[in-house]
Amino acid sequence: MAFNRLYKQIETLIRTDDEVADSIPCKSDILSLRECRKGGKTCDDLGLELLRCMAQYKVDTTEKIRQAIGVAKYNEYVKAMVEKHGKEKAEEIIAEPSEQLKDIEAYQVLHRV
Repeated sequence: MAFNRLYKQIETLIRTDDEVADSIPCKSDILSLRECRKGGKTCDDLGLELLRCMAQYKVDTTEKIRQAIGVAKYNEYVKAMVEKHGKEKAEEIIAEPSEQLKDIEAYQVLHRV
């Protein structure tokens, strides 16, 4: 999936001094985490913020795609997912970006406590 390639690219950008293009989502979070890790510090807060930013990007992108393809095509997609995976699994797959964002935000709250 395209998101997996993007995540791998971001991991590489964090570990290297390669330039981070403006088109890469969460650029400032990537650069902040990179600098923090260079200092040999624990950067849990920054890492969690990057995860939250990427999850929000995934939710936003998924919504844009859904709007771009229209209701009819989206309903066809949902029907195909249900036929392929069953109703419960299809619902999980479709809701995954939003659920992932909620989980990360909850973990951030727990981490701060």
